[in-house]
Amino acid sequence: MGEMTTDQLARNIVQRANSLNISIAKLCRDAGVNRRWFERFKQRTPASVDAYIKIESQLLQLEREQEAQDRVSFTCPRTMRKRTGIVKHHNGADYIFCPDSNDTYPLKSVLNINYLK
Repeated sequence: MGEMTTDQLARNIVQRANSLNISIAKLCRDAGVNRRWFERFKQRTPASVDAYIKIESQLLQLEREQEAQDRVSFTCPRTMRKRTGIVKHHNGADYIFCPDSNDTYPLKSVLNINYLK
C-alpha cells in the first residue's frame, strides 16, 4: 500500500465501502470497531492501528465475497465467444468486467449469462 496519510487511508476505506454499497457504520460494526473511533481516525493518527487492521480485514473479506458471488460466464456480444467476467454495479448500472481483456459490457447486452460458484 505504500506510505499513506491517515486521511488517505480513511478515504480509501470510505471509497471501497461505498463501491460495495456498505455504510461505514455497518462496516465498523461488523469489524467490531466503534464508529466514533473511525471518525477520530480520519482526523488524527490513532495510538493503535489494531482497529484499522480489523476494518481493512473486514473490507477485504467483503470484497472477496462480493467478487466470488458475481463471477459469471457469458457470450460476448461482439465476438460471440464464451468469456468469464465479474458483474459490477456502478452508478445504478450493471455491467460485466472481463479481467483478462479489460473490456466492459453492459449487462443487458450480453447473452447466456451463467453465474459461477
